Amino acid sequence: MDQSTKEKFTVLRESYYLAGRTLMISSQFQAGLINLGYAIELSLKQMLLMAGEDPKKLFKHTLEKYYQSLLKYWPEFKISASSDFWNTCDRGLNSRYPMNLTRELEKDLANDTLWFIPIDLIHCYDDVILQMDEFLAETFDHTVCLGVRAEGNLQSNQGRTFYHCNDAAFDRRSYYQAKLEEGIDGSKKADFDIEELWNFEGLPLYRPWPWKKNWNPAAKYKFPKKENGKITAQAACWKANHGVSNCYANASFTPSKDGKVQLSVVQKPGKCSD
Repeated sequence: MDQSTKEKFTVLRESYYLAGRTLMISSQFQAGLINLGYAIELSLKQMLLMAGEDPKKLFKHTLEKYYQSLLKYWPEFKISASSDFWNTCDRGLNSRYPMNLTRELEKDLANDTLWFIPIDLIHCYDDVILQMDEFLAETFDHTVCLGVRAEGNLQSNQGRTFYHCNDAAFDRRSYYQAKLEEGIDGSKKADFDIEELWNFEGLPLYRPWPWKKNWNPAAKYKFPKKENGKITAQAACWKANHGVSNCYANASFTPSKDGKVQLSVVQKPGKCSD
């Protein structure tokens, strides 16, 4: 992959990732999942192309299959994410087409599952995207690292949106700072108070408790399924930055075979949803 193509992939990954985070935090959950799905897809494709994969094999939108293809080149690289999370990524990305939404809802009806999109799902996407981002930086070139780019632009919306309520980013911040200090495009490290960096007031909502260290939510993610006669889903409360309502969750409700569905949204103050 030449330098120009590498830069284009990096800019696109960054654009989709930050757009997806902004949409999720703005309660536009469906559109947020589509953009975050594209960010994952571009991350996987960038790694495969830089490894020498045939571009003709990369025209579909099957994220977990791309990940399995990646393991042929680096069997030691393991993304910590559940099968349910990969299925959610594929489903979120494919929801850009109405016919796919209808097909997936029919599957929910048959399997007693629920298409449930809490704002907290953003943490699973952050987790997986930044696992891949760090791998790209270490394996190829740290100039493609979204975290390093954000660290060098903390005075901008780009840098602040990247860190806003982002546990996976805060866990890697010392890594980003070390790479930045090596000198990338003349960028300079900005100094921000942690609480100010955690909550970017340019976005409408924020999580009112600090980041969870060494957290891997994508590995434990489970798709909501009917058990003991009901479907239960948990969601943490996010607070408003600018006077709008607090945000718990959004969901499209799929009826079960008996025509009924029960959803319990449980607020867990002071900590993230499990």
